[in-house]
Amino acid sequence: MRAAYQRARDHLVPASVLLTLTHKCQLACAHCYQAVHDSLDLTTEEVVRLMAELEQLGTLALTFSGGEALVRKDLFELMAEARRRGFATTLFTNGGPVTPAVAQRLRDLRVFLVEVSLHAAHAELHDGFVGRQGSFDRAVRAVELLDDHGVPVLVKTSVTRLNAWEVAAVEQLFAARPRVRCTSDVLLHARDDGQGTAFLRARPAQIDAWCGDRVARMPEPALRRAAAQLRVLPGEGMLEGTAPCGAGRTAAAVQPDGDVLGCTHLSSMPLGNLREKPFSEIWLSSPEAAKLRGLTLVRFEECRGCEYRHVCSKCPALSLTSTGSLTGHSLQVCERTKAFWGAVKRRAG
Repeated sequence: MRAAYQRARDHLVPASVLLTLTHKCQLACAHCYQAVHDSLDLTTEEVVRLMAELEQLGTLALTFSGGEALVRKDLFELMAEARRRGFATTLFTNGGPVTPAVAQRLRDLRVFLVEVSLHAAHAELHDGFVGRQGSFDRAVRAVELLDDHGVPVLVKTSVTRLNAWEVAAVEQLFAARPRVRCTSDVLLHARDDGQGTAFLRARPAQIDAWCGDRVARMPEPALRRAAAQLRVLPGEGMLEGTAPCGAGRTAAAVQPDGDVLGCTHLSSMPLGNLREKPFSEIWLSSPEAAKLRGLTLVRFEECRGCEYRHVCSKCPALSLTSTGSLTGHSLQVCERTKAFWGAVKRRAG
């Protein structure tokens, strides 16, 4: 898979595409960047036409998302078409609409992964977080149903100052289900209604604790690889040739109204719209895509002199939100990077 993505980088193949099929959702999550739940969605025919283009371009993976993607009545029809064309398919869901019949259908479609959002280990906090009572029970039941049907499941938790202590407890909920994996992250993106999410961000001590726990649980081989990566300081030439992320290079996102983005969090700089131009034309000739492809680690000027510069997971979208520049300084990314790699240094000695 790594070789396939390297070929994609070399040949400008959108290897991974996220399809936000609708903004409609039954929840109102406090941290969600999709604050607006109205959308004029692409039709079934328009999405199928997009898939045909992506197949020709060499796309490997499609992710179906929302809002809540399961509110689309044609979702399974679209996922079946994606599988027919050979795409690895992933579904993002809050779990609410998952029933035994839905779990069986996803099993029959041989989805690569279903990612379910769960932000606490008990109902009071999770339901308050997402704005709807009963959501916790439905999300947990969804994970259990999917796992019982043999569908690969990933439980995702957004870590905020309201739930930072819950991450380990969420994992414990599924400790008896070894096939269910869990992941979490402290990064929060701005909402599309212009409201900030800074008041929800985890505090520095919480970020330190979250990163420290991740590093403490790293297997020794993984720790040795991380420590070796940290010790190798690349020159400016290597940094000039290293992209901060795959946005606009190997990854793209499509909005419900047909806007094509380099990343779902870069809605303020669309590359073009599918109702005006074909995806391939947008992908290959958009000036905004060229901007994204011109980003390299050496362009992040404020990071000069930082010992973690070469291992920092830069996020142009967060940089743009914070500073108005794709290469500006993101405090969120900086705090997470220093906390994680600092913990690696301490553990590795």
